[in-house]
Amino acid sequence: ANRKLYIADGHHRYETALNFRNFCRDQGMISSEPDYCMMMLVDMEDPGLVVFPTHRLVHGLKAFNRQTLLDGCKNAFTVTRENDTNTIQAKLDTCYAAGQKAFACYCGGDSWDLLVL
Repeated sequence: ANRKLYIADGHHRYETALNFRNFCRDQGMISSEPDYCMMMLVDMEDPGLVVFPTHRLVHGLKAFNRQTLLDGCKNAFTVTRENDTNTIQAKLDTCYAAGQKAFACYCGGDSWDLLVL
């Protein structure tokens, strides 16, 4: 028990399983199947583990400020701004080839921000 367990995506599955179980109980279903849900654990240190990027679109934030977001990210990331989509893609490719963790952030306008761990 000296290792941490990170639930990256499974927490949604777990919460859904709990909601389904509670629904079944509320409906008077007597079966025990809703008490169980199949899960899978993967060692994050396994060299065969590949985590593909997830694209997220966040919009409609009334109090959003690009600079505030990026200033907060600078505690953990190296942040650079690029004005060309080809350049940002080339820099991402270079980071990935070097084994670095990086992503691009577009907040509107004519530039992208590259964030590298």
